[in-house]
Amino acid sequence: MPMARPGAQEILVQVCAAGVNPIDWKIAEGYMKGTRPFSMPLILGNEVAGVVTTVSNEAAGFKNGDEIYVRLDPAKCGAFAELSPSMRNWPR
Repeated sequence: MPMARPGAQEILVQVCAAGVNPIDWKIAEGYMKGTRPFSMPLILGNEVAGVVTTVSNEAAGFKNGDEIYVRLDPAKCGAFAELSPSMRNWPR
């Protein structure tokens, strides 16, 4: 897969741990086709703990080196990757 890059109002997280959420196996089994706009190939994972490595220009409240735990935006996945673009500018 190509290197992840944070979008507007997102941060990039070096993944230290990822949780296996029931939605992950449901996506893998095809149960979420009508409810989520996913395209393949897809890296699963909705819950991630890690360290912020990149902060986009529009993401406020985070800095490189911050340790975080977050459930990713429901329209995205990626916690099972080494680097995961994570969340919009949600309150801390």
